[in-house]
Amino acid sequence: MTQLSPMISKMQKRAGSIYFPHNACIISVDTRELLLKSQDDIFLSSWLSKEEEAVLQSFKMRKRQLEWLGGRICAKRAALSLSQKDDTVQPHSFRVINTKDGRPTLSDTANLLHNSSLEISISHSSDYACALAASCYCGIDIQAPKDTLVRVYDRYCHEKEEACLRSFSSMKRIHLLALIWAAKEAIRKTLSHSYLPGFLEIELNNGKK
Repeated sequence: MTQLSPMISKMQKRAGSIYFPHNACIISVDTRELLLKSQDDIFLSSWLSKEEEAVLQSFKMRKRQLEWLGGRICAKRAALSLSQKDDTVQPHSFRVINTKDGRPTLSDTANLLHNSSLEISISHSSDYACALAASCYCGIDIQAPKDTLVRVYDRYCHEKEEACLRSFSSMKRIHLLALIWAAKEAIRKTLSHSYLPGFLEIELNNGKK
C-alpha cells in the first residue's frame, strides 16, 4: 500500500468534532503536502480508481482538487485501517462515492469487511482534510475560525450554548463558535441518512473540560 504516514498531521488551529458510538478510525492530512504528489500519476493511480481520477481532473480550481483528493485519501486510509483485509486490499480498488443525498459512502464494503457495513464521513477546511470510518453511521467536521461564523452566529448558535462553553474554556470567541459549528455539523452528518436537523434544533446543554 502507498505510504502516506509522513503527510498525516494533527488538525492544528481548527475546531474539530466527531460523533459516533462504535469502533472508528480518524485520519487527517495537510492538503498543502499533496500539492506535488497530486501531479504524480503513479501516486494518483495507487489511491484512486480510474473513475475517481476522472472526477479529480474535472475540477478546475487547484484548491478544490486538493480538498477532494485529501478527503478521498483520508477516507480510504481510515476504512482500510478498520478493515479485516487491510494488508490485501489496495486503495485504488474501491471508490468513495456520494449517495443521492450527498453523503459519502464506499462503493464496495463487501470487499473491505466480512459480513459488516462500514460508514464514512469527510470534512475539509482551509488547508486540512479529514475523514472518519466507523462501523455505524458517523459524522466528522472541522472548521477554521473565520469571521463568517460571527456574522451568521444566530443561525446556528443559541446564546446559552456559547455561555456554556465559556464556563469551562478560555478560548477566543471565534474559536468557541467554530467548535460549536463543527460539533453540530458532525451530528447533522451522522443523522443525515434519515433526517437532517437544523443547527438550532441541536442544543448544547452542558460540558466539561
